[in-house]
Amino acid sequence: DRVLFRGACGPGARARVELASLGDLGGALDAGFTSVDGYDSLEACVADLSARHGIPRRPGDATLRRKVRMEDYSRYRYLLHMPGSATGSYSRNLQYLWSHGAVVLVWKHAAVEWYYRHLVDGVHYLSVDASTLRRRVDELRNSPERRDALVAGGRAPSHAP
Repeated sequence: DRVLFRGACGPGARARVELASLGDLGGALDAGFTSVDGYDSLEACVADLSARHGIPRRPGDATLRRKVRMEDYSRYRYLLHMPGSATGSYSRNLQYLWSHGAVVLVWKHAAVEWYYRHLVDGVHYLSVDASTLRRRVDELRNSPERRDALVAGGRAPSHAP
């Protein structure tokens, strides 16, 4: 009953560092960095982005986490899509997340892919950010019907209104 995110830390990973600053949200969040791009170390990446963007640090926020095999994503109830690590925009994993039977949460970002016009927040995915993630997950935990509707909506994004 947790949210999963794994990904790299890089020059555009501001949102990912914000996510790391949230900690584990009382056990609701299983998130972490599996690699680093564009910096000498994960610590250098997290320290630089935290300082530049005024993001508070947490103990362990620059600890490499184990990768989760894509087939094991199905063990999570919620999968979080984050902006990319290189520029903070496009990340090519969104299209794979819907295949796991989980609710897809999308971190608010400005990137636009050609298929986004077919997606509706609250139908195919649920939009979140640092200030709403915990509340949204709590709402979904308390509403199996809404959770099931989002999973069903994620199976048919081409049927958007």
